[in-house]
Amino acid sequence: MDSEGLIGFVAAYQRVTFLKLGELGAIPIMLRIALIENLRRIAARLAADKINRNQANLWADQMVNTAAEAPLG
Repeated sequence: MDSEGLIGFVAAYQRVTFLKLGELGAIPIMLRIALIENLRRIAARLAADKINRNQANLWADQMVNTAAEAPLG
């Protein structure tokens, strides 16, 4: 979420009904939650990428070792 999106959301919401002070105070908490969720998604993607990279390296090492041990010629 960016500042324009947040401002647009609050402005659109307040066209229907005004936010109470407690609701306005909750905005920073909600932004922190959104940031933590984004960091969680990024960390999960990085962890999956690392697992895939390690798997690819393992397969590549096995192919190189097999080719070195039993060449086809």
